[in-house]
Amino acid sequence: MAFDRRGFLKFAIGGAIGSLFTPIPWKLADDISIWTQNWPWIPKIPKGELSQRTSIVKLGGSQYGIKVNLVNNRPITVTGDKAHPLSFGGLDPVGACSVALLYSPSRINGPKKKDSDGKFVDISWAEAEEIIARKLIRARKKKNAILFVSGDDTSSANEIFSSFLTQLNSDLYFYEPSDRQKYFKAWYEILNGSGEIGFDFENTDYVLALGCDFLDSWGTYVRNQKIFGEKNFKLQYVAPYKDNSGVVASSFIYVSEKDLYKFALAVANYIIAWSSTLPGVPGIRDFIEFVNQNFQPERVAKEIGCKKTEIKAVARELYNSKNPIVIAGSNSIGGGPVKNILAALMLNILLNRINKKGGITSIPNPPNVLSNSIKQKDILKNDLINFLNQDKFHKVQIGFFYESNPAYYLPLKIRKIISNIPFKICFSQFMDETARMCDLILPAPYFLERIDDCFTPFGSGIANYSVADKVISPLVNSKQTPELILKLAKRLKLQIGVTSFKSLIKTKAEYLGLTLDQLIKGKYWTDSTLDQPYRLKIWSREIENIFTAHHTKSSPTLLELVPIKNSKTGTPRTGILPFSLAVIYEDELSKEGLLYVCINPKTAENFHLKNKDKIKIRSESKEITAVVNIDPGIKTGAIGIMCGFGRSFDDDFNKNKGDNVADLFVIKEEKKINSYIWSPTLVEVLKI
Repeated sequence: MAFDRRGFLKFAIGGAIGSLFTPIPWKLADDISIWTQNWPWIPKIPKGELSQRTSIVKLGGSQYGIKVNLVNNRPITVTGDKAHPLSFGGLDPVGACSVALLYSPSRINGPKKKDSDGKFVDISWAEAEEIIARKLIRARKKKNAILFVSGDDTSSANEIFSSFLTQLNSDLYFYEPSDRQKYFKAWYEILNGSGEIGFDFENTDYVLALGCDFLDSWGTYVRNQKIFGEKNFKLQYVAPYKDNSGVVASSFIYVSEKDLYKFALAVANYIIAWSSTLPGVPGIRDFIEFVNQNFQPERVAKEIGCKKTEIKAVARELYNSKNPIVIAGSNSIGGGPVKNILAALMLNILLNRINKKGGITSIPNPPNVLSNSIKQKDILKNDLINFLNQDKFHKVQIGFFYESNPAYYLPLKIRKIISNIPFKICFSQFMDETARMCDLILPAPYFLERIDDCFTPFGSGIANYSVADKVISPLVNSKQTPELILKLAKRLKLQIGVTSFKSLIKTKAEYLGLTLDQLIKGKYWTDSTLDQPYRLKIWSREIENIFTAHHTKSSPTLLELVPIKNSKTGTPRTGILPFSLAVIYEDELSKEGLLYVCINPKTAENFHLKNKDKIKIRSESKEITAVVNIDPGIKTGAIGIMCGFGRSFDDDFNKNKGDNVADLFVIKEEKKINSYIWSPTLVEVLKI
């Protein structure tokens, strides 16, 4: 293929993820970001004194350390921070665009309330505080009448927020749905593990990834990219669509998301047969008997549509590797099956890969400075989707949403439930879908405009802690949310136990043996101490019921919806990234603003479809119009739809660009697990 303009941009900015694993392409991406900073709403780069500050990207994707380049104390570009353990100098499209997003026209310029006509009007901060205080005084009289959803599960701000909430007679504190919570359910609640799951990719030599885009959207993916590029471990990828991770994987096998657990347990069948010794964990004999009876490789291969030889080859490589690891996940932001993750963890236990070099790690839970705040493990136990599907949800009178956009990425059914909360308050930088749904919008400072911290993001290998001070004063009339909550707490005579957010971070830093000044200047804390999961088991009657529960069978007239995530389309919080428009191609988005959807040639033939045909895609939730893109990179019987489109942002980078794939999601209960899923969703396809 000729290395034309499209090929160059794809190489430099990240369409082909495999090119990002050396410093050269990211240097080119840096240069391109400088060359193209001529969007009408971004100021010209000034002349003056050059300086550099460290910071932490906090925009709803991978959280990691960066260096911000400034002229006359004004941010102009960012580069990777080679010393930071979550990036090693790497940079993703979200981080590369972070200075541009500072000046986004979609930023909220001040506090607003919704009037009787449903329109937003500007108000003062004093009026906003008065409105909230009056509402809270009434609501606190009833148990669990106030709900709080946090979109940042690494910040110490959660201690202030949860302490505030508990003293308002509510324990309804939630993180937004994520694979982190699904892992917690599988590891802590089902397998009796301890601490939180970690992944020692730095020391692995073989990664079996089941359904998670390990190098572009899952976990600490900026760190993952750098490790993969430098260590060059073998990556075996099993998924329904060959995404960016699949393109650079050593080997790829097409398997539906609903069948990934079957693939994992068929691999376990071979491992059991070849192993002379097996781990002495409770339930190992019952596990072996169950796998041998129910997951014979030949039968599984026939059920899931792959070859028995493919399963055996993966099992052989896994068995022969010195430091392998098995991971699982979903592209549907917390909507994938827990049992895929459960099967992956059981395979790690079988291989004796818990707290071993290059394997799964058991990271201690973070310390709480505030005694009346909710501990991390207890927040993770709180399942937002489970709660919203219960009758007692109707008791909620007030909902707080902190840097979270559930009105975009969750299924329509859940969005409707959230919209019925009588009074909703949003803390956000951008006028996103959740902000538009709320009754009161309170702009939070951009991550470059505030102090914040980051404790062990999901996907880390060991415990780690970083702090970033503000790089620039706020460009809009915003207030840091923890400070606002502390002010409200004082007004309501609540005892939070801290006078400012900065003092809380300072205390946590000292608890960890560092000073706040050291952390602000770019030093970070790590601790390789691991929890020992003494109560860990591999089998129980509960687990047997999970894997034997009746599940809906696929239909030849319906296709499995495969969400395709790509960091170039940003996060639910940011919208489409300005620099990414150059790498959204003609076979991804039509001139009419319709999404191209990926369909395998054989599937297209079965449905009498040709390339560029217009189609209707219909689920039980909604119907959208799209254009066919014949793509051999997706399994038969599936349809791939790119995430990140269909936004309500009022800027030219997002307006009239495709549909939101989450509109099609159909939520259903994952039987015997007390969990809900929306991936995979089955859809009907009709040619127009």
